[in-house]
Amino acid sequence: MKWADVDTTHCGVAAATSIVGDRWIPLILRDVFFGVRRFDDLLTHIGVSTAVLSNRLGRLVEHGILAKVRYRSEGSRHRYEYQLTERGLDLLLVQLALADFGYEHLVDADKRLVDFVDRSTGQRVRLGLVREDGTVIGADSLGMQINEAAASEHQM
Repeated sequence: MKWADVDTTHCGVAAATSIVGDRWIPLILRDVFFGVRRFDDLLTHIGVSTAVLSNRLGRLVEHGILAKVRYRSEGSRHRYEYQLTERGLDLLLVQLALADFGYEHLVDADKRLVDFVDRSTGQRVRLGLVREDGTVIGADSLGMQINEAAASEHQM
């Protein structure tokens, strides 16, 4: 079966981008990953409007990517911060891949804001393709096996 013949109704990319495929979502996730978790701080750091931030945070909470957790600073009312859930943590590789692409192709080397490093050694970390046995492979070795039953499910 060819990819062009596949019914993509249940495509993982389509499912994921329906939630995180917006310009602001990766920026919100970037900040939450790195410790900016309160609404006002996100608003200031990202430079997004209140309405857009509220909407996107609501979407991320609704889909179980972020959890809304109550906190209270001394002398003030209860407020909320946003924390990553297990599902949200699974998006870390996506975030790192976006950053890796941006730094490799779009940001001048002298303007690079961060390097991702192994905390124990300080060595830079790069993303890669790894077989289930732990062997690193190149993109030229990557293939795709189509689940023909699922791919043709809606073509009947």
